[in-house]
Amino acid sequence: MKKQMQTLMLVKLEEDAFLPTRNHPTDAGIDLYAYGNYIIKPHREKIVRTGVAIALPSNLVGLIWPKGRSSHLIGAGVVDDTYRGEILIKVINFSETDLVIREGDSVAQLVIQPVVILNLVEVTKTEFDKEITQRGESGGIVAQYKSIIKTSTAELVETFEEDEDPYAYAHG
Repeated sequence: MKKQMQTLMLVKLEEDAFLPTRNHPTDAGIDLYAYGNYIIKPHREKIVRTGVAIALPSNLVGLIWPKGRSSHLIGAGVVDDTYRGEILIKVINFSETDLVIREGDSVAQLVIQPVVILNLVEVTKTEFDKEITQRGESGGIVAQYKSIIKTSTAELVETFEEDEDPYAYAHG
């Protein structure tokens, strides 16, 4: 039995905006295109317009991810099924040179996934620790975090003093 494909409604908010597309019919990611021209200075961020809005079916979410070949980062983007505004993309230039984005450039991709809505329940630490897992508190970012904690405060201060503005990425 063949499943019925759901529909993603798209609307151009600007007449000359580029509608999202897939390069291949079975691609998970849907390409999002820049509306307008942008120059993003090194270690800075900018909001890039798409000129497009979408209407996701219920219980789905759109996650905005970088393209595999892009030389920039994408700020976390979550598009809920109730959101009807323009899709905006936070682009972060981590390079040492200006990042030029031209109108119509594929800037990011939208990956649509099902959402599981769970009840949020606060429990005590004792209740939480009743179920012991093999993994526990280990893995990925935890190891990175623990190695950062081991770095002395003096080393961190010295590192930040070498940079003109250690928080430059956070300012547009």
